[in-house]
Amino acid sequence: MKRIVIPIVLVIVVLGFYAFNSNDKQQDESISAKSANYTKELSEAKSLLDTKCMICHTIKENQNAMMAPPFAHIKKKYDKTSSSKTDFVNAIVSFTLNPSEDKAQMFGALKQFKLMPNLAYKKDDVEKIANYIYENDFPKPAWCGSPKGRRSR
Repeated sequence: MKRIVIPIVLVIVVLGFYAFNSNDKQQDESISAKSANYTKELSEAKSLLDTKCMICHTIKENQNAMMAPPFAHIKKKYDKTSSSKTDFVNAIVSFTLNPSEDKAQMFGALKQFKLMPNLAYKKDDVEKIANYIYENDFPKPAWCGSPKGRRSR
């Protein structure tokens, strides 16, 4: 009886080990594929931001030389007024696709830079950019530390 039980238990253990390792390998491959896809999306979003947005939103040494508010300020404002990532992304997409004073959240920027023009970007591109903004930090301009009411010149 022992001679039959030991080989059967051994086969069960080996098969269980094989099934466990096979499942881990599938999970690893799935995680790897998701990670590669996320990296590709992140890279594409960064490229869109650089080519479509940074033309106007690039930080300049002098605040008066700026064409539009820096992304550090945009992110901070939209973070404060959004209750979730979805709200954040939707607010940026809505404003960017159809800029209006009614949708504006940055009234100081509106006064300083005027209303952003309608640039006719694709919604999918703006959504990728808005998600990128939400997920990443941006440098703050050096003049950000200036005392209130005073601008660097």
